[in-house]
Amino acid sequence: MTVLTRSAFIVFLFLVLGFTTSNSISQETDSQSIDSESITDLQKMFDFISESKKISVTTESNYDARQKSGQFIEFGATSKWYIKRPNHVRVDIENRDGDERVFYFDGNTITLYDKTQNVYATVIKKGNLDQAFDYYMDELDMPMPLAELFSEKHPFDVNKSVISSMYVDESEINGFVCDDLAFRTEEVDLQVWIEQGKKPLPQRMVITYKESPGSPQYRARFSDWNLSPKLKDSLFEFKPPKDAEKIQFSPIIKRDQITEDKNKGGQ
Repeated sequence: MTVLTRSAFIVFLFLVLGFTTSNSISQETDSQSIDSESITDLQKMFDFISESKKISVTTESNYDARQKSGQFIEFGATSKWYIKRPNHVRVDIENRDGDERVFYFDGNTITLYDKTQNVYATVIKKGNLDQAFDYYMDELDMPMPLAELFSEKHPFDVNKSVISSMYVDESEINGFVCDDLAFRTEEVDLQVWIEQGKKPLPQRMVITYKESPGSPQYRARFSDWNLSPKLKDSLFEFKPPKDAEKIQFSPIIKRDQITEDKNKGGQ
């Protein structure tokens, strides 16, 4: 079934079964319109997370990796985040292929430990979470998906960067009633499902990278949010296991440069 035929078939079902589309994304809208309430809700989400002193959460994420042939292959991982502001973070990452890595920052040192290979790289970096994230991604050229979500500084000036925003619908994600919101900037499209109520936490997120060839997507689903976990400082301290080899940080290949070798593409 072609995309056009499938779309026509869905519209047909709406018409025949009598569904209304007052809140549907399929309804014609002004692509450059701004819904101020959606902007406010997004701002509240960022504020709420940045003001939370302790956080633990699990993310199930997947992303499109463009191959040399032009085909997109999906890779994914499950990550467990532990955050203790202002300067402690740990992320336990398990890829779908079984490879495991752990990111540590204790306020003084950044360490990435590859459990599968039993190797680690470490560098001295004093500062807070934002300074550690910036150094890791910009100076070491290493990926850290969702780091900006947990930053104390917003990833962008919402009012200046967003060129379009809209309220899509009310949805249930992970058992929580959420507001489904969509935003556009010059570089990315963002769709996020934010929990209604006193805890405006994201339950799902989709990011489309419009400037990358083929507009690949990154998708994340959140679970087990805890804003008062018991986190000891020792959780964030890396102690090299027996026979672990120390190596240098090596930048991971960027998303649109990933080769068709699955082992390289999944890292």
